[in-house]
Amino acid sequence: ELQEFLHFKETSFCRHHFKWFKSQVFEYVPSGIDTVLFLDADIAIQYPLEHWILEATPLLNKLQAGECDIGIYREIWFSGYLGAKNTGKWNSGIMLLHRNSSKALLGDWGRRIVSKPYCTRDQGKLTDAMELLGSSVCPLPRKNVHLMMEQNIVDRLWQQLGLRDPTFRHLGTGKKLSDMEKTAIGKNAGDE
Repeated sequence: ELQEFLHFKETSFCRHHFKWFKSQVFEYVPSGIDTVLFLDADIAIQYPLEHWILEATPLLNKLQAGECDIGIYREIWFSGYLGAKNTGKWNSGIMLLHRNSSKALLGDWGRRIVSKPYCTRDQGKLTDAMELLGSSVCPLPRKNVHLMMEQNIVDRLWQQLGLRDPTFRHLGTGKKLSDMEKTAIGKNAGDE
């Protein structure tokens, strides 16, 4: 199955195989580091993390004690309504992971990413792995305070009104909105 995936990777426009590296995070950090705050490349940190870390400390303690397998935020509420299939319940853009507590989940998720169907969202495959393994989730602290998703018009409105100034800004979700406009309108944004 891996050989088939590698062939698909070489011949496809889909670059989903890069998502596999998320599941391998502990292969790329020194062995003495047991806990990682993983951020996708499209996550901007807008403020120092001190307040977020203080709020995440109880979760971190649970993760280190093996009381949960992952710290993660829920996926944006309307993602399943935008035409994407198997969008998943959790957003893998920001994850708090532990080398031992998260090991089984990361392993199963990685196997799913390189398995058919390809070119699907990694969040859906993460949710599938979590459900199969019965993973215990520690939701990351106060999503409404600490995370803004560009795709969420309510998040953007709150920020424009000066009522919201989150720690993290998920920039990449905004590109999907422009892709939807192209499909819905039938022309590229800015075309007359």
